[in-house]
Amino acid sequence: MRHTGGFVPMQDTDIELFFRFLGYGPIKTAKVWFVGIEPGGVRNAFVNEQDGISLNGEDLLYDASIPTPAQAERETRVWTCSRAMAEALGVNDAYFMSNMAPLPRLSEGAVHEGVSSAEYATKVTSEYIPRLCAAIESCSPKAVIFHGKGAFHSYGIAKALGLDRAAKPQITNGFEIYEDRKIIVCGNFSRGSNFSNAQMSSMTEKLRDWLG
Repeated sequence: MRHTGGFVPMQDTDIELFFRFLGYGPIKTAKVWFVGIEPGGVRNAFVNEQDGISLNGEDLLYDASIPTPAQAERETRVWTCSRAMAEALGVNDAYFMSNMAPLPRLSEGAVHEGVSSAEYATKVTSEYIPRLCAAIESCSPKAVIFHGKGAFHSYGIAKALGLDRAAKPQITNGFEIYEDRKIIVCGNFSRGSNFSNAQMSSMTEKLRDWLG
């Protein structure tokens, strides 16, 4: 997401724009989606210079370019894992990075500006998740990885995608695998304790099988 330089306090209009922003990459043609907990980083004001997609009568936003670290900026493990798997699968320019909740923050313990925790959870569940799931259904990627089991279950994504009506997921290597829907739920990529290198190798092989 393109930001202004330096920290700018988040306003109500910024919050609404973040709730319409779906992520990074070629959303309509991406073969694999990696959907994390929420963005990390400085909570700068949103600058409305994004690409657009229309879903269910709404104009939603995304950035067609995938983020890369700038000069001295350290790359996050989320980026590293996503890109490593995409490269191993040969889909370097055909993956999408999204989140289950839209507002960025510097750490998991940081408090979001402009919205209470309760309001945020309700807004994510009632507004953002339906948009995210509509985008997944519309764009039909060959595989979707939700990394962050707690967020996946607390935001009711299984129900939003109709997975509650499907067969129970297969549990393998700590993954919840919905084979028929080509969806995997796993630990967040940000920490090796939640998603190890061995699990990344196992997931890559599973995705290779799905992508054919």
